[in-house]
Amino acid sequence: MTFELELQALETRVDLPYPERALVIDELAGELEAVFLAHLGRGVDPERAKALAWAELELDSGAVAALEALHTPAVRRALARLPRAVSASFDFTVATVTLIAVMLYILSEVPVVMFLREAGVAMWLVLGFGGLALLLELQRAVAWLLMRDHSAASLGRDTPTPLFLAAASFLVGVQGAAIGYYVIFSQWAQGRLQGESFAAALKEPLPNLIVASGLAAVVVLTDAVVKSALRAFRIPPRSSQSKKGPVQ
Repeated sequence: MTFELELQALETRVDLPYPERALVIDELAGELEAVFLAHLGRGVDPERAKALAWAELELDSGAVAALEALHTPAVRRALARLPRAVSASFDFTVATVTLIAVMLYILSEVPVVMFLREAGVAMWLVLGFGGLALLLELQRAVAWLLMRDHSAASLGRDTPTPLFLAAASFLVGVQGAAIGYYVIFSQWAQGRLQGESFAAALKEPLPNLIVASGLAAVVVLTDAVVKSALRAFRIPPRSSQSKKGPVQ
C-alpha cells in the first residue's frame, strides 16, 4: 500500500473505537490512492504525487476531533461528565462489583466454607491467584467491550498475565491436592487411618482440584470470549500495534 506507514501512524493518533477507526482508515486509504493515481496520470513525479495526495486528504486536528466526538460511545460520554477519579476507575469498579456478585453466587451454591476448612492454606492461594486473574479479565472486558476504550494505553493491557495467574492457580491446586494425599497415605501407612476414616480423608484434598480447575477454566473461557470480540471489532493484534511505534 502506497500510504501504509502514514495510515498506521494516523491510526494510532485517532482516538476512535474499533471498528469505526478501521473503517475510517480504509476509506481514507482508498481516497488517497485515487488522488495519488490522478496526480501520476498528470505526469507528476511519484514522490511529489504522494506528498500532494497526503496534503490534500490528511485529517487535520479539527477533523479528527469531529470524528472522535461523533463515534465516542455513550458510556464514555457519560463518564466524561464525572470527576476524573471516578471515570478513571470505572472499569475496575465494575469488574470488582461483577466479581463480588459472582463470588456471592458461588458461595450460595457451593460449600466453599467446607472446602476452605478441608483444603487448607492451598485453597486461599488458589482463590487469590484465580480471583485476581478473573478480576483482570473482567476489567479488560469492561474497558474494551462496554466502554470501547481502544486507546493505545488501554489495548496495552492485552497481556497473558491473567492466563499465567490462572495457570498458577491450577498448579497450586494440584500441588495442594498432592501434598494432601501424601499426608493421608503416610498416615494410612502408619496405621493412623483405617476404614471409614481413611475413606473420609480421601475426599479432603479434592476441593483444591475442584476450585482450581473451575477458576482456571472460567478465566480461559473469558479470555477467549474477549479476544474473539477484539477480532470482531477489527482491532489489530498487539504484535501489529507494536510495529506502528509510539502514539503520536
